[in-house]
Amino acid sequence: PTGGTARSAGRSGRDHPIRGPGGRGILGDAIQVETHGGPEVLRLVERPAPDPGAGELAVEVTAAGVNFIDTYHRSGLYELPLPVTPGLEGSGTVVGVGGSVRGVGPGDRVAWSGALGSYRERHLVPAAAILPVPDGMDLPDAAALPLQGMTAHYLAVDTFPLSPGDRPTVRTAGLRRISTPGLRTPPFRRRLTASISASNGVASSSDAI
Repeated sequence: PTGGTARSAGRSGRDHPIRGPGGRGILGDAIQVETHGGPEVLRLVERPAPDPGAGELAVEVTAAGVNFIDTYHRSGLYELPLPVTPGLEGSGTVVGVGGSVRGVGPGDRVAWSGALGSYRERHLVPAAAILPVPDGMDLPDAAALPLQGMTAHYLAVDTFPLSPGDRPTVRTAGLRRISTPGLRTPPFRRRLTASISASNGVASSSDAI
């Protein structure tokens, strides 16, 4: 399961980058887990971000997606070597480009999923993992989209391939209009010709895509 709520990250307004030891890497804030546990083990630390290598982008993080898997990494349910900075998805602005990267440059707005360590101000993201953020979409909204879209895709295509006439139900959807990003792309609109039912435990509604 995923949560997908975007939370702003980073301090804006630094006039000059602060260089790390040996002049390499920007020093910036990061959330770090040094021992497994509850939310109390999340620590704010300052760490250098290495310069981007081949196939990597340096991104100034605007927002990071907050998902259940992050809590699994924090608690140790899914073990990772410690210390670790959680966060698999986020969004931000490219500030550096490594070798062999094509089609993206400084100033581009991007989102990503699958790049561990997104709870930080500056993050190295594999260029293969980024998605361009279109004009008109806020970066915090974009940060909440990739993992949700992929989750919707594998549920609706691989786990149970939806066909015209199927009526999927979205649990705990609340009373607001259903707007699952992964189900709003043209291929899914063609598949889902019927309405989606939504329930939140108190009331239910249905809406068509």
